[in-house]
Amino acid sequence: MRYFIIISVFLFGWGFSLLSAQELDIRVSVQAAPGLSGDQSVLKQLEQDLTQYINNRRWTEDAFKAEERIHGTLTFIITNRPALDEFTGTLQVQSFRPVYNSSYESLLLTFNDQDLAFKYLPQQALEYSENAYTSNLTSLVNFYMLMILGFDYDSYALSGGSPFFIRAQNIQNAAASAQQKGWNFSDGTRTRYWLLENMINNTLKDVRKINYDFHRKGLDQMSEKLEDGRKAVLESLIVLQKFYKQNPQAYIIRIFCDTKKIEIADIFKSASDEQKRQMLNIMSEVDPSNLGIYNRVFNK
Repeated sequence: MRYFIIISVFLFGWGFSLLSAQELDIRVSVQAAPGLSGDQSVLKQLEQDLTQYINNRRWTEDAFKAEERIHGTLTFIITNRPALDEFTGTLQVQSFRPVYNSSYESLLLTFNDQDLAFKYLPQQALEYSENAYTSNLTSLVNFYMLMILGFDYDSYALSGGSPFFIRAQNIQNAAASAQQKGWNFSDGTRTRYWLLENMINNTLKDVRKINYDFHRKGLDQMSEKLEDGRKAVLESLIVLQKFYKQNPQAYIIRIFCDTKKIEIADIFKSASDEQKRQMLNIMSEVDPSNLGIYNRVFNK
């Protein structure tokens, strides 16, 4: 586990070379929506520039081996070009987390940003800044990379992602002054603003414990103690149900369910009928729109 590696650097003196590996391995895709006309080569250049910007940068001071890099995807769908250097559309952000002692990667975060808008010209410098707004493009990318790190660290240590959420808040505060949509509380209820707000809101902190329990106490145990791990996952869903009763409008519940619905169904396919019924009882209340997915656990 990542925190064991950090400790080992001090205990065994593995040296600075271990610290040189970047943390992120993000696949960037920039696509034109059907019907979008004009030269599309600029989209390919943007894809290359963002790939290098993200994956060649050190985002933390922690030790990562090459095989421990966090995998994820950024999928830009460009729907309009109001000007030569202006782009609007949508952005899907996904990140994955390896499960201990297995080849399986769990989908840790999926988020669809419907308020994508930025300026870009080929060969322009992409500047990193957390406390000053330089462009909406770098603000967006920096923000989501820190959110990915925050969710990842939260899954290994209780509230372990807090430093990254604080840094993401610095970016949000700086970008909010530029009046770009998605950065302010008044821009809608399913925006990047509310994604971050729910993760730093102390009254909603239980959802971060759910994230930790689901992965560290649940999935990470399943290769060696399948039933114990599945029981821990079920217990985390019981806490989710209680959290939902107290905070039915919390956006983070929707994000959790969108991310985990298929995985939850897969986990309980081989469970006892009693566990299946417990899971269905919970998810039918918390996530009724996806009940058909959860009902698959009874398919033979």
